[in-house]
Amino acid sequence: MHHGFFVLLLIVICSPLGTLAAPLPDPNFTTFNTQNGLSNANVYNMVQDEQGYMWFGTEDGLNRFDGKDFTVYRYASDDPNSLASNNITALVIDSQQRIWVGTDNGLSLFNADTQLFINIQTKDGLTNNRINAITEVDGELWVATDDRLNTINLDNFKISAFSANADGSGTNEAWVGSILNEPNTVWITTWGGGLNRFDKQTRQFRYYTHHPDKADSLSTDAALSVFRDSFGQLWVGTFNSTLNLFNATCDCFTRLQPAVDIEKIAISNMIEANGYVWMASSAGLLQMNMRTQEFSNYKMLKQFELGHTNRDVRTIFLSADKTLWLGSASLGLVAVTPDDFAFQSYFYSEKGVNTLAAEDVSGLAITENGELWTGAVDGLYKYAFSASGQLGKGEKLSDDFALQIIQAQDNSYWVAGNKGLVQLNAQGQILKRFKGKQIVPAALHDTVSFSYVYAVSQGRSGNIYAGMWRAGLVELDNPELGTFNAIGHADDPRGTLQSQTVLALLNDTDNNLWIGTDNGIDRYSKKDNQIRNYPLDTLANQPNVAVNQIIQSANNIWLATNNGVYQYQSSQDAFVKLNLPLKSSAVQALAQVQDNEMWMSTANGIYKWTIDSGKLQHFTATDGLQRGSFNAQSVLPHPQLGVFFGGINGVSRIKGGINQSPLPARSTQPRLQWLDAIISGPEITQGVIAQINFPPSLFALDEPFSLDYDTQAIELQYFVSDYWGVDTRQYRYRINQGAWIENQNQTSVILNELKPGEYTIELAYLNVNEQWIANPQLVNFSINAPFYQTPIAYFVFALTLILLISGFYHWRNMRLRQRQVRLEEMVQNKTSEVQALLEQKERLFTNISHELRTPLTLINGPLQQLNQDTLFADKHRVMLDLAMNNTKRLTNLVEKVVALAAVVQPNKILERINIDNELNSYINAFTPLFAEKQIQIKTSINSHVILECNSDDVHSIIENLLSNALKYSPVKGWVSV
Repeated sequence: MHHGFFVLLLIVICSPLGTLAAPLPDPNFTTFNTQNGLSNANVYNMVQDEQGYMWFGTEDGLNRFDGKDFTVYRYASDDPNSLASNNITALVIDSQQRIWVGTDNGLSLFNADTQLFINIQTKDGLTNNRINAITEVDGELWVATDDRLNTINLDNFKISAFSANADGSGTNEAWVGSILNEPNTVWITTWGGGLNRFDKQTRQFRYYTHHPDKADSLSTDAALSVFRDSFGQLWVGTFNSTLNLFNATCDCFTRLQPAVDIEKIAISNMIEANGYVWMASSAGLLQMNMRTQEFSNYKMLKQFELGHTNRDVRTIFLSADKTLWLGSASLGLVAVTPDDFAFQSYFYSEKGVNTLAAEDVSGLAITENGELWTGAVDGLYKYAFSASGQLGKGEKLSDDFALQIIQAQDNSYWVAGNKGLVQLNAQGQILKRFKGKQIVPAALHDTVSFSYVYAVSQGRSGNIYAGMWRAGLVELDNPELGTFNAIGHADDPRGTLQSQTVLALLNDTDNNLWIGTDNGIDRYSKKDNQIRNYPLDTLANQPNVAVNQIIQSANNIWLATNNGVYQYQSSQDAFVKLNLPLKSSAVQALAQVQDNEMWMSTANGIYKWTIDSGKLQHFTATDGLQRGSFNAQSVLPHPQLGVFFGGINGVSRIKGGINQSPLPARSTQPRLQWLDAIISGPEITQGVIAQINFPPSLFALDEPFSLDYDTQAIELQYFVSDYWGVDTRQYRYRINQGAWIENQNQTSVILNELKPGEYTIELAYLNVNEQWIANPQLVNFSINAPFYQTPIAYFVFALTLILLISGFYHWRNMRLRQRQVRLEEMVQNKTSEVQALLEQKERLFTNISHELRTPLTLINGPLQQLNQDTLFADKHRVMLDLAMNNTKRLTNLVEKVVALAAVVQPNKILERINIDNELNSYINAFTPLFAEKQIQIKTSINSHVILECNSDDVHSIIENLLSNALKYSPVKGWVSV
């Protein structure tokens, strides 16, 4: 057996001695049928695999369920690797976590990796293709068929079968129904052979059959199922409506007869959990208290299914997250969580049990004798009501549409309704009725013709107050005479109400009367005999705030309004709106069951508000409420029975703060896990992950994997084995420890256009307790860079760049060397040309010095002689002077050219000269000339420098310097040497 529960297969007939207890009101539950994706509405068996998936066997295929979607596996005639048949008759998961599927046409083994099946049939060695039950026994698979018990070795798949002989070597009947494996024994039920017991040591069978003359024998040989409870008791289900309890001491049985009011109860299988045995039966969900052996049952029908007597439950299973699963005939699949038992809803039905005689409920009351009174549209009803929630048949007390019911100090009940104000005794008999002009103030008789009473309240002195639509507030002055006093009407000296439509009343502990109207709230102080108006703040262009209900708790006054919840602030003597994140601000009713716990009904479900922390829990019709919206001020908090809310579709009860359940609470946290990665792209590269197919390609996410740079998208699929609040679940993920990204209710993460690099993906989900649960397993993958961005590519690029730079450097150096050679050649050529020019210059200078000196000397000599001759006239003498001057100038120019040639002459005679002596010698020679122009010569010659030079060049330089100084210095100037 798996998951700690015990399974009774097929059909048994059972009941404890005596009558079966009356049905309990159904808990909340979720249904799944063909419109939700289930392949067939007949669900006969179920298991849960290691990952947490639920598997359901139906008459039309095998279904895998992840809480949101069904994946269906069916037989295909053209596919030998499909299921052996669509009619699933048995399911089991062996010790290797393999799923075995029994059908009416053989046995199928599911391969989770390939999503294909291996089929085993009579042609492979089975004795019959009709599989009734499958159980693993010590490394073998025991397969119960219509024709003997088969065994399959799980290592080599060798098939063998026990005989069908009553000689101890095999079963005593060929048809085998169910198998129970225990440490030393295997129990087998048969059709016609009773109960068989196999001893693993001796490998012998022992038979327990029916003996007509023995009352302690098995009640019939048609045994269908066997089950051992946690107390060690062995139960045998048979076909003759009897449950047999085995007594090992005497090898005998105690027979338990069926209930007298239900002739046959077909029990398909059982589980044991939290001190109860839960039974799937044709009478719905049965529950037996293992300590008292008392039975009760739930019909497990939704309102739209009330045409059925009850749900015919064929299989039951408790998943790891403590969700109770029921498979039924014709009505599909049911899921019930432990929290679901906290919600009970009562709907209208003419014939149903635990149903209302009328719906659209406003007024609610639990009387002293434990009756539930409801004010419905067509009248006031009372019902017998038990602590377990069982509702008796409704009895109509009056035709009043009771909007509010209160218990008075004298234990009578006052009803505010559409026909005035009514007083009833505890048995529901009408004592007094006040209506029409009797209750409507006289000043309004001409304008208000009816007495529609919305609210009723009783003060500490016993006075009864009634709030009416358009007729304001009145106080019952004399019950016997039926006279009333109007309060807060026009011209009332005590003050005027803000509106004459009164919706709610409250007498507080200080004996103040609070009056809620459709335009705010007022307070009538009986001590001061004054009315104080409290306008309620609204936004611009917002309609008036209508006060639907007023409650007091711990010296606080709370208002339920069409604009949210308001709280009275005594320090300000004002009401302040609370900033609560409600999905609807239309709050109809409030109930404070504990100091720190407030319940409120709204137009969008019910909220549980933890006042200190501000935490809000939202409940809707999916949680088991009669309807998702509430339109009436109907609420009834009860210290023992919980909180009741009335609405259009009936009454909802929330038991004990939703903490009590006959199912066990979670012992472990459901596991959030990654499933697959679906890759979209032209090519796939990976490390250790095996590629299954492409496109798309699937990967297990146990190890890191890598993808090519041109991957277009990656979809990471995940799954959590938590079936509580699947519709409202939220997921989020983050990349490389960045900010969390909300993924709403999606079951996969899709990543697009990822850049090359390393990626780590974290995942978390929000459970029904509004806690974020992280997946400890991270998804690690990388996007490979294109080749041009890889280290090898960078190395090649760098090497190429180095080679290019090196090649350019060598080419440049070669070009520079070539250019240098050409320049050297050009320099040599130019040097040669310069040398030739210099030689030509020297020759020119030499020629000039020789060729020009002689003619000039020859010209100058005659000119001097002619100039000395006195024969020339003055004009001729002027001409001779001019010729002589020009001749002199040419001679000086020739001398300079000769001197220049001497300077650049390469082969001059060098000698050592004391420059100080040479300067003193020339200064002495020029002193008389400077004295003529009165020029003062200042000397400071003491360098003691010896020059190695040509003496003629030095004399020429000194002479030129002193001559220029003499020539260009002004008279009476000075020259410093």
